[in-house]
Amino acid sequence: MNWKQALWIFCIVQAGWGGLSAVEVERVEPLNWWTRMPDPEVQVLLYGEALGGLEARVDHTGIRVSRTVRVENPAYLFVYLEVSSEAMAGRTEITLWQDGAQVAAVPFDLRERRPSSAQRKGFG
Repeated sequence: MNWKQALWIFCIVQAGWGGLSAVEVERVEPLNWWTRMPDPEVQVLLYGEALGGLEARVDHTGIRVSRTVRVENPAYLFVYLEVSSEAMAGRTEITLWQDGAQVAAVPFDLRERRPSSAQRKGFG
C-alpha cells in the first residue's frame, strides 16, 4: 500500500468516526431570553435525535444550568437556565457533552430587556 492509499483510507475512517459522534439539535425553544426578568429561570427545550442522555453546560457570566430534565422520549432535553441580575446581554452557547467530550453547541441569545416592558398589557 502506498502513502496515497493509506491517506485515502485514513480520511474515510476519520469521516466515518466523526459522523458517529456528531449530534444535531433540530429545534430550540425559546431561541432567546431577556435580562432582568422577574423570574430568573427559563426552560429551554432542545429537540434532536438522542439528546436525552447528554449533559448541558453554559459558559456565560451570570447564566448557569440550574437543572436538566430528561423525559421518556430521548429526543427531548429540557434545560433550565438561571439568569442572574449580573448577566449581560449577548450571544452564548448551550453546549452538549457526552462522556467528557463536547458533541454539539446551540446558539442562545440573551437580550437586553427594554425599559418599562413590564408595564405592557397582555392579551388576557
